[in-house]
Amino acid sequence: MTKVLMLITHDLLSLGVVSCLRDIVSEASFHQQSCWEDLQTSLSETPYDLLILDSGAAELTNVTTLERIRHKQPSLKTILLAYEDRKAVTLGFLKMGIEGVCMTSISQLDFLHAFSTVMQGKKFLDHKVTEYLLTDLAGDNSVRILTNRESQITNLLIQGLRTADIAKKLNLAVSTVSTIKFNIFKKMRVNNIVDLANRIDLTRKNAHAPVQS
Repeated sequence: MTKVLMLITHDLLSLGVVSCLRDIVSEASFHQQSCWEDLQTSLSETPYDLLILDSGAAELTNVTTLERIRHKQPSLKTILLAYEDRKAVTLGFLKMGIEGVCMTSISQLDFLHAFSTVMQGKKFLDHKVTEYLLTDLAGDNSVRILTNRESQITNLLIQGLRTADIAKKLNLAVSTVSTIKFNIFKKMRVNNIVDLANRIDLTRKNAHAPVQS
């Protein structure tokens, strides 16, 4: 039996996830928690196969919490349902290495594909996630000074790829990618991916802030 633990803030979204998965997983048990404290208690008492979170139920501090949990339960797979106004949190979980990230607006068919992919031990990243994370990059002056190669690697970093993975994908030396990554962080004035996420989020807020007369 597949055991699924959920921390989803909206009841309709939670019901939709359960209904969707019951169509393909007849023998599955679903358990919903309302806060991180209860979620940690459940995970300490019972081994689960899959954890489904929504980004509205998480803060950046929870990234470290989940990382500790996953060290204790390496077989636990995680899918994050991302809200558009929670970019920093979404990037934090991507950097940590969770198996799946989907927008909350994902179709039923695509979510079933995400579930199947993750349960097979593979990674799933909804293409809309990359689009929404990168939406505000073009409007940031600091991004405009990135070279084409730096922009390419920035995109891959935001998708959650590690330095070694990027090097392999682009047929570059790991040291070369590390140098380019350093230059990206320097130009963007950040120290890590989470800082980069916050920078992007701040840019978005500034771009959409009302002009004061």
